[in-house]
Amino acid sequence: MATVWRLRLQRLLREDPAAAVELRRLLDEVAPAEAPATVREVRSTVSGGVRHDPVFQTGVVSGGVTSHAPSGGPSAG
Repeated sequence: MATVWRLRLQRLLREDPAAAVELRRLLDEVAPAEAPATVREVRSTVSGGVRHDPVFQTGVVSGGVTSHAPSGGPSAG
């Protein structure tokens, strides 16, 4: 059903670009206000033995993700 409405709205907005202003006003009126995004940094430390595998801790991930591996890891062989 969402696809049908999307196609109808796209056609309507192509035919009457000014309708976008009215649509935005209506959406602002009925849509709940969004809370501002919370930015947090989480750091984890793994200890208690030798680990050679990466450890991942996630929640909701958005934006860039950076992973760092320590240099001088175990040698092959």
